Amino acid sequence: MIDIPKEIISTLVGLPCCRVGIGGGYSKKTLSIGLGDKYKNTSKNSRVEYYGEWEFGTYNASWRFIKNNEIIFGYNNYIEGIDTATPNLEPLLNKKLIGIRALSEFDIRFEFSENMIIDILNCFTEDDDVLHFLHVEGFYWHLLGNNKWEGGKSPFVRKKEKS
Repeated sequence: MIDIPKEIISTLVGLPCCRVGIGGGYSKKTLSIGLGDKYKNTSKNSRVEYYGEWEFGTYNASWRFIKNNEIIFGYNNYIEGIDTATPNLEPLLNKKLIGIRALSEFDIRFEFSENMIIDILNCFTEDDDVLHFLHVEGFYWHLLGNNKWEGGKSPFVRKKEKS
């Protein structure tokens, strides 16, 4: 099983989902989930109005959104555009993250209140970013394809304004 750092679990469990996003940046299939308080996006080159205090997601790994034991939407669903794909994740808004656990030695499950789940499915064998956690103040953790974690504080942090 993947060894998820206890700091990640203790920091994020209990936070509400404040933002969902699909697409943008690296890929049409990028997944972004914001947790905690909302912070205004100060970048003028982005369509994102705000970010969560914590953001987690993946650029290229497969993922799926499950509600009441039914897959609602996932990485391989046809995506016409960001505006048509993102509403599929909107049921997650305001739901609390109640658990993070390893599904296997490769995959991670995020469990939310009201029986909603996000699974991140590792499909890499190299040092690619499978899953990332980013804090508004620049703290980060990355799970790489070789099932190793990297973390620290980024020197590239912009001032964020709470929404």
